Amino acid sequence: MNGGIEAAELAQAPELAQAPELAQTIADIFSEVFGGGPVEPDSDFFDIGGDSILAAKAVVRLRKKLDMTVTMRDVFSARTAKALAVVLSDRVG
Repeated sequence: MNGGIEAAELAQAPELAQAPELAQTIADIFSEVFGGGPVEPDSDFFDIGGDSILAAKAVVRLRKKLDMTVTMRDVFSARTAKALAVVLSDRVG
């Protein structure tokens, strides 16, 4: 996954069990920046049409909604809502 978090790593991440609501919130924000179509928590942001402009929009919305630091690097390395939820959970946990 181009330096991102691999599916096998996610399967081993205990934080994922604690982050399903966060993953859904992130997926909902991804959906907003894509114009409202459904986005599954395990959909790769860039494979479903994301680009750097949409990633920047998502980062701004995530920062406001979650009231925490979210970076472009986070979105580029953790390319799914599930993976990003793990990263952000680790940051606060």
